[in-house]
Amino acid sequence: MKLGIWVFGLANAAIGVVDSVWGALDPEHQPLQAWGEHIPGSNVYAYAIGILLIAGGAAVLSTRTRRAGAAVLALVYIIVAGFWLPRLVTAPEYLGQSLGVYVGVLAGICGELLVVFAASIVYTGRVTPTLRVGFGLCVIAFGLQHLLNLHSPSNTSMVPVWMPLGQVFWVMLTGTAFVLAGLAIIIRVGDILAARLLALMFLVFSVVTLIPFLIAAPHDEGNWGGNLYELVVAASAWLYSEFAARRSASAHTLSRR
Repeated sequence: MKLGIWVFGLANAAIGVVDSVWGALDPEHQPLQAWGEHIPGSNVYAYAIGILLIAGGAAVLSTRTRRAGAAVLALVYIIVAGFWLPRLVTAPEYLGQSLGVYVGVLAGICGELLVVFAASIVYTGRVTPTLRVGFGLCVIAFGLQHLLNLHSPSNTSMVPVWMPLGQVFWVMLTGTAFVLAGLAIIIRVGDILAARLLALMFLVFSVVTLIPFLIAAPHDEGNWGGNLYELVVAASAWLYSEFAARRSASAHTLSRR
């Protein structure tokens, strides 16, 4: 759990540093622009969120301030989840009325809520049924976004052209893996293993796809934000697995008494 906490805290703090250095929010994972192209004081929002992420990420590294830090991070990601809401209206207008479009926006919202649930697990010190189901549903949303948008450039572009079997195959495979992992978490059958494999999959995404993007264009804020966000969600999945394992160990100990 210590490794997960450290990656979770440092990656969030690093996102805050990126927001502060650029004086802007990452358009991919912090889409404030969904509310309008020219929002007055948008750089102020970037600095404010950046400072909160730095403070919250640093705070979770200490046991004395961990709960406060987790609360700050949960608040930030709830706010960022709200940035996505206009796209429930605007995305279908631009891309057409389809289930894939709506699920795509919901998956974006769930990308933020997944971190909210992870921060809430850190705050409470345990995996409650509500947090478990919420976490699992977010993972399923990721999978449905892949499966309903197999040929979307936003998905296929994340698969290197050198990988065998074609890009669509890997989009389908990862989408299926997300759905199965989410179901395992919800029904608590192999949920610890599923969460650990999720963490590994997120890290593989970063190594195979996102780090090459960063190397190719290091001055692009989105490439930094994308890699750091991938570390945050990987740490979120790892934290879920560790807290769930601790719950399972405690239940096993009680059953033997």
